[in-house]
Amino acid sequence: MGRIISDPKPLEPDFIPDELPHREREMKNLQRMFFPVLEYSSPANAMVMGKSGIGKTVLSKRFMKWLEEEATTNKRNIKIVYLSCLNIRSDYSIMLSVMKQINSNYSAKGTSIDIVKEDFKRYMNENPALHLVLILDEANLMMNDTQLIGYLTRAKAMDIGTISLILISIVDVRDKMDSGERSSFGEYTLVHLRKYNRDQLSDIINQRITLSLHDSAITDGARKLILDGAVEREDARVGIELLRKSAHAAEKDAVEQILPDHVRLAKADSYPWVSISKIAALEFDAQLLLFTIAGCLRKDEAYIGTDVLKDFYADACSRNDVMVNRDIYFKNLEVLKREGFVDIYKMKGLASLISLPDCPAYGVEEMVLEVWKKTGQKYTA
Repeated sequence: MGRIISDPKPLEPDFIPDELPHREREMKNLQRMFFPVLEYSSPANAMVMGKSGIGKTVLSKRFMKWLEEEATTNKRNIKIVYLSCLNIRSDYSIMLSVMKQINSNYSAKGTSIDIVKEDFKRYMNENPALHLVLILDEANLMMNDTQLIGYLTRAKAMDIGTISLILISIVDVRDKMDSGERSSFGEYTLVHLRKYNRDQLSDIINQRITLSLHDSAITDGARKLILDGAVEREDARVGIELLRKSAHAAEKDAVEQILPDHVRLAKADSYPWVSISKIAALEFDAQLLLFTIAGCLRKDEAYIGTDVLKDFYADACSRNDVMVNRDIYFKNLEVLKREGFVDIYKMKGLASLISLPDCPAYGVEEMVLEVWKKTGQKYTA
């Protein structure tokens, strides 16, 4: 509690509001898909897909809360396990984490994936009324050779138990499934979140302002700058992060309102659109391209041409055993542009120019290296 902030919780990244503006349709789609879970205790699957910052995680966590409430009302024994594949990527680490969450006494240090699966099957069979709902965030970071999706979606047929699966991803990870896995996961399971427009982002920011600030604690100019920052990056998290940091700056100044200068200070102080979690959501070859761009722009260079960059990138790929061609190169450039990591300026008759918006090159390098450290990705300089 302060002059500006009445409740700090709605300003935190993990806050889940009771109402999700402009995600009502997607919420109803998930509820419809999981109707068999509540009504018949039958398994259901879903994939929540969309670019970063458009509410995939907050939607899924709000759905978790709804499902828990409905399970209590319907007297269903549902256990929801939420995992992020940012740090837990292999089949073994995912299954071990699941076991530890459904059985707090479980310990499997030094055992194999097969033993963990046997223990999991035994536990599920000993608790036949249990329905496990597993939510895997950042599912695109799972190992390419994963066999877990097929194992989990065929669980009932293999007498393992009743399991439902929700995958959250920036891309359609069903493309990585073979025909059998895709069939068991289901064809009509996609919940595709579209990007917010300006009016929708305004509603989201205004909701957080109402929930977190005292009346009249922000000027119209400051509100507009926060909205402009979110619109620029097409990312609701940017607006919420700017609101939080500018509110703290205003509290520190002991003033009655958030002013435009507080927002400018917040923008200069952070780069929420270039974050470790967003970088981790990229495929390794795209991460390598971003790292190469940052290295080329580190020495006071404002831009690098796509023709010059291509040679540096090809060299980095050869050192790290990454197969790349012209189509993959330009596809990854478009991914980096779409996710807000780079700006691309098309030059008439010349190669396009690439730049890094807002975040300094050394900061991007440090974040990519941190992601590789967290995920155990080997890199050869």
